[in-house]
Amino acid sequence: MIAPPGPPRGLEAKRPAPPRDAGAGSAFRRRAAKPISAGYSRMVQLAKVALPLAALGILALVAAWPSFVETTPPKLAANPTDSDLLQPRYFAVDEKGQPFSLTAKRAKEKDPASGLVDLDEPEAEMTEIGGAWVTIRGRDGEYNRQTKILRLQGDVRILRDDGTEYRTEEAYTDIAAGTAWGDSYIVGQGPQGEVAGQGFRMSDRGKTMVFTNRAAVADRKSVV
Repeated sequence: MIAPPGPPRGLEAKRPAPPRDAGAGSAFRRRAAKPISAGYSRMVQLAKVALPLAALGILALVAAWPSFVETTPPKLAANPTDSDLLQPRYFAVDEKGQPFSLTAKRAKEKDPASGLVDLDEPEAEMTEIGGAWVTIRGRDGEYNRQTKILRLQGDVRILRDDGTEYRTEEAYTDIAAGTAWGDSYIVGQGPQGEVAGQGFRMSDRGKTMVFTNRAAVADRKSVV
């Protein structure tokens, strides 16, 4: 009787692998998950609250930024309960972005209905974008809140950045417009010598100065 053919040489029948033991001794036992600490949970809860608040703060800062850099025309007004204002300082820019300012040692409102404010030692300064400036100061002053005109009296001096200085007893100035004028005797001295007149008209923030009524120019060397 012929025996049935066996498997080819070099080949062995594969036996099914025994099932893995899922018991306590198995090498494939799942690791137990570590519990989340209470400190980590508190950090997550804090972050959920802090991050939205920080975002709202940034949005509020962006929205408020224009009000931080915005400038307004100067307003001289005393506290209703105190008619004196010590060392007032007002700064603003014109439509061209050129700064101007008005300071004083003291401000006192005369009558709220009149819009007039008395100033001690007022000083107005007008500056160009390029840096050139002109300053007008006096012993006494009166600012009109309605017309925005400043009147200076007593030892009035007009100073320019090039060293020119003019002296008179009374002058008016529109600080925002960069102009000034007066009809009192005025004398000045600068790089071009000495000049005098019975009045003046200043424009362009001090770049243009016109003397009226017998204006005279003398050689600086001849001035004692």
